[in-house]
Amino acid sequence: MDAPPESIKLVVTSPPDLSETPYTKWNQLFELYRITVDRCVRALRSDGIVSIIVTDRKWKGTIVFKHQRLATLLDGMGLEPFLHKILVRNFGTNMFRLGFSHILCFRRRDRSRASKGTCLRASAEFRRDVWGPFASVGWGQKTRNSFAPEAVKLLVEAFTQPKDVVLDPFCGCGTTQRVALGMGRQAFGFETNPGLARFWSSIGRPAE
Repeated sequence: MDAPPESIKLVVTSPPDLSETPYTKWNQLFELYRITVDRCVRALRSDGIVSIIVTDRKWKGTIVFKHQRLATLLDGMGLEPFLHKILVRNFGTNMFRLGFSHILCFRRRDRSRASKGTCLRASAEFRRDVWGPFASVGWGQKTRNSFAPEAVKLLVEAFTQPKDVVLDPFCGCGTTQRVALGMGRQAFGFETNPGLARFWSSIGRPAE
């Protein structure tokens, strides 16, 4: 995955869980996160934003705080957090997964305050600290119903303008792309799972 420098205005992604990859160890998964996010940051505009939607994981009697590991990774790449929302997936209980996700937004720290990415427009719903629950979100591996398009729409609306480039490096079934294209943005995504990639190509394609 390589994109030209200063080409991406917004990254919106939900990194895969360990169970959605061929890996067996968390350190392997976090290395995948590091490599992928680093390439995204290299292509990020000076006013670009990285938004990550991540759910921490219950694992062998403890909780793997994936959102903290990702925040540390991005901090080491010269980005600073400036927004943290909670996305409520459901009000039920699950012995393996938590019922909420973290939405973490980062921008470059090595730029003047005037040039840093800021919120272009914030709806009343966007300004809430807790989003959801959205009826469209289900559970399971990355499927058409496992990633909230309503959350993606709020992020795209807040941080981009028409024709800006939106990227999802873990695009799954293409929810980010469908939403962004429908809002007049250019949208690109990458997916290594052949089945999910075929599904995405069957329902749409990135803007040229």
